[in-house]
Amino acid sequence: MKHDVVALLWCDLALMDLRLKLLPHSLNRDLLKPDSPDKEAKIHAKRQDEIMKLAHLVETAAKYSLCFNMSCLRQALVIRARLKAKGIKASLVYGVRKGASGFSAHAWIEVGGLSINGAPDTVFWQFDNPENRR
Repeated sequence: MKHDVVALLWCDLALMDLRLKLLPHSLNRDLLKPDSPDKEAKIHAKRQDEIMKLAHLVETAAKYSLCFNMSCLRQALVIRARLKAKGIKASLVYGVRKGASGFSAHAWIEVGGLSINGAPDTVFWQFDNPENRR
C-alpha cells in the first residue's frame, strides 16, 4: 500500500515539474504565490500525524527523481495541493539564508505554525514576513 502511495506522489511531483518547466509563468503565477501562514490555527494531533506522514511520503518519492526536478518547491506544491484536497489550509512559504557557500533558498509548507517539509523560521529568513521588515 505504501509503495502505491509513493508511486502516486512521484507522479504528482513529475507532473508538477513538467508544469513548471513547460507552462508560461503567467499560468503558474497563482500556484507559486506564497500564502500568509496562519500561526494561530490549531491542528489536532491525529491530523498532524497524517500531515507529517504525507510530507514523509512526498520526500520518499522525491528521492527517485530520475530526469525530473523534485526540489523543495515541487514537494511543497504537491503537499499543499494534497492537503487542500483534504480540506486543510496549508501555506506556501519561501525563505533564504546565507551560509558559508553563499545564499540558498527553500520553499516549505506551514500548517497552523507547524513547518511541514523543512525549514523552521530560525534557519531561513522568511519572505513576506512582516517581522522581517525594517
